Amino acid sequence: MTIPQIALNWLLQQPTVSMVLIGARNEDQLRQNLGAAGWSLTPGQAVKRNEASKVRQEITLRLIGPGV
Repeated sequence: MTIPQIALNWLLQQPTVSMVLIGARNEDQLRQNLGAAGWSLTPGQAVKRNEASKVRQEITLRLIGPGV
């Protein structure tokens, strides 16, 4: 598994993601990206990626402002 395959696979498993667009520049990249399908992260791997992707609330408030 490559890092892009892991990232794409994680995205495919997200219930709020309806589709994943890939941006391959050549056939090798396309083949690697397509390798993200057909398997699943383990529950432990998925939890680690979910935790890493959480946006901290204080950062969000600074970006959009209080009271939103």
